[in-house]
Amino acid sequence: MKGMLQRLAGSTVAASLLFLMPALLVLFLFRLVPIEQAFYLSLTSWNGGTDPVWVGLANFERIAGDPVFWRALTNNLLILLFLPLWVLGPLVIAVIIHSGVPGAKFFRLMIFLPAVLSPVVIGAYFNVLLKYKGPLNVFLRSVGLEGFARQWLTDPATVLPTMVLIFIWATLGIGTIIYLAALAQVNAELYEAAELDGANWLQRLRDITVPETWRTIEFWAIFVMVSTFTTVFPYVYTLTRGGPGYSTYLLDYYVYDAAFFGGNFGYASAVGMVLLVLVTGVCGLAFFLLRRRQA
Repeated sequence: MKGMLQRLAGSTVAASLLFLMPALLVLFLFRLVPIEQAFYLSLTSWNGGTDPVWVGLANFERIAGDPVFWRALTNNLLILLFLPLWVLGPLVIAVIIHSGVPGAKFFRLMIFLPAVLSPVVIGAYFNVLLKYKGPLNVFLRSVGLEGFARQWLTDPATVLPTMVLIFIWATLGIGTIIYLAALAQVNAELYEAAELDGANWLQRLRDITVPETWRTIEFWAIFVMVSTFTTVFPYVYTLTRGGPGYSTYLLDYYVYDAAFFGGNFGYASAVGMVLLVLVTGVCGLAFFLLRRRQA
């Protein structure tokens, strides 16, 4: 009997590995191989046309003294200041929709709609909307709020917050759907008991919703933090091209700029490797804190 169970377990493991092979092959070809190639190129000087020239750690030494790199990193970190809004905004909207507000299905569709739009479409839309003589400023002037009209995407004081709010709007639907799935698992009797005890909406949100969906909140927070380093390039490219000056330069955009405009793919690869280490560090720290909290 024991031998039969061992053979069964062995066959199950073999079958599992067989089914995993396609995914592992894709991971190897499109993740691990490019990372290995990027690491090699980060140790070279290469313009994309001639053979790479080995320079060792020279690219990383250049990064240490590169003010543009540090400005881009600072901008990435400044975006994290919006993390509470980015994390809790979808939660509040999900709670309102989950509470059975009239037209909930319509609002769910409208909120999710930006998530299916191309970043190019979103960038083109907001480029028109936020021009100095665009619809937003025209509306502000028409209601007597001309003092609030701004050069939203060309003023260094407003461009980064404006761009971050566009990021948040573009991902709002994804976060809302994720939270709605989590709220569907919360025992409705908890809310009923809280209402009988006289708890208001904010108290129910604080004492029931947040604790019961905390794992989902943590997941969404990690997703957002990683996204601020890795998925904002198309929005920067379509909205500001990193400007004005370096006001909206971010690390993933700097990788593109250093390669295709700076003409040094080796240096761009070095910046990309630093970005990879930063993202890995953020994920590692987040998972460490989660495991520590669970313990």
